[in-house]
Amino acid sequence: MSSIFGNRLKKLRGLKNIPQRKVASFLDVDAATYCKFENGDRKARREQVTLLAVFFSINEKELLQLWSADKVYEILVEEEDAKEILSVVAEKISNYCNKR
Repeated sequence: MSSIFGNRLKKLRGLKNIPQRKVASFLDVDAATYCKFENGDRKARREQVTLLAVFFSINEKELLQLWSADKVYEILVEEEDAKEILSVVAEKISNYCNKR
């Protein structure tokens, strides 16, 4: 399954013309594991997302948003009322943020 996060990793790596094995080495994982991150077959851990932002010299927040979006998508993709569920969650988050 393709992922938003994985697609962004592929694009970043391609822009810098870096082999997967080099990124994998930086993360201290094997190349097959990193390949699975890019293909959406395996989820990176949050701390790995932070390391990837450092490696690619990009904003950590951007990668974390894409990583989180994939997690939400995975939960809701097969729900018939996914859009409505997201609306409820968005409202609840908005209320939470307004109270802070």
